[in-house]
Amino acid sequence: MHHPHTQSARIMLLRSLENALAIFGEKKDAESVNKQVGLFFTEYNDADLLYFIKTYGNDQAQHLISSVLAGNICDPIVRFNQKTLNPATRMALSTIARHGVAKKMFEEQLEKRIGDVFADLSVASGVPRSTRVVVNGEDSFFYDESALANGLVRAISRQLSLVVFSPIDGVGCPEAAQLKDVVGHTVDTLSPQLLRFIRQENYLPIEGLILLFYTVNSIFWKEEDGFVSIPRLRNITWIYRMVQRFSEDVSLRNLFDYEFHWDYGFPYSNRVFENIQLLVAMGIVDEDLRYYEKNNRFHQRYEYVLTMHGVKYGKQLSEAYGPEFRELTKILRQDKHSIPRDIVTIPARRYQQP
Repeated sequence: MHHPHTQSARIMLLRSLENALAIFGEKKDAESVNKQVGLFFTEYNDADLLYFIKTYGNDQAQHLISSVLAGNICDPIVRFNQKTLNPATRMALSTIARHGVAKKMFEEQLEKRIGDVFADLSVASGVPRSTRVVVNGEDSFFYDESALANGLVRAISRQLSLVVFSPIDGVGCPEAAQLKDVVGHTVDTLSPQLLRFIRQENYLPIEGLILLFYTVNSIFWKEEDGFVSIPRLRNITWIYRMVQRFSEDVSLRNLFDYEFHWDYGFPYSNRVFENIQLLVAMGIVDEDLRYYEKNNRFHQRYEYVLTMHGVKYGKQLSEAYGPEFRELTKILRQDKHSIPRDIVTIPARRYQQP
């Protein structure tokens, strides 16, 4: 994840470029704008980019780019990361940050509600998509052989940063304490609105996984005498098989839009594994590690249980995806006896159904 001052310089440069492009678009047609953007990635060097901003940018863009060149970087006032946000908010912001239009809308709305500030929402990228090694001449899953590698995927996935920067002159900027409350309230109100906007445009496969965990949890959930019993899925390959099955179902395939291959004797998807680790990193799902012996070798098995925050988030999704939730419930109730699970019983005060 970027250092806050690196984020600040990046957002200042980006806003200058967006401003210059907007003015360029007013003078040219859409095709010229698209061609110009292509040149940014194929032919332009730093000098070309700065010349474009200085040629087409307005006074604000000129001021921002001059400040960057002079080293006068906006100071971060408030910074939220994965440690300071609750799991449901982390999950919402992570989803928003991975959809460009929604991310832009979120930052603009946050800036409008606060005042003369810049806002930047970023998530880490570069999660390894192929984590395998050869063991005894055979392909093995790296995350099955190494808890360190599995933890690395989670550590990268959980990196999230929401930073609010002051303007150069500091005019009109609220106090940091007041700003933190304003940002927190704005995030809580904007996130559901933007998630609804995203869902209207596209299905979100990662929410399909959450809905799968929530459906299993709903089927086996039981509470009595101050204790709750919840299911813990004890085989990740069962998750792969079910997601692959749903990806071919007419009524569910859009919500479970994943690609699979059968190179290992069962349906496997890099993206499903990555999304599961993202849910673990965001606190929606808990992962337990179990060791077992097979063919004189010790292996690791990962078991998953929905957290209290995951239950709350899943309940919201069950309302947003009503038809899909009902279809999932119907299918899983029919196959409930074949679901590999352990039932975990804990005091209700430690795990409360929202």
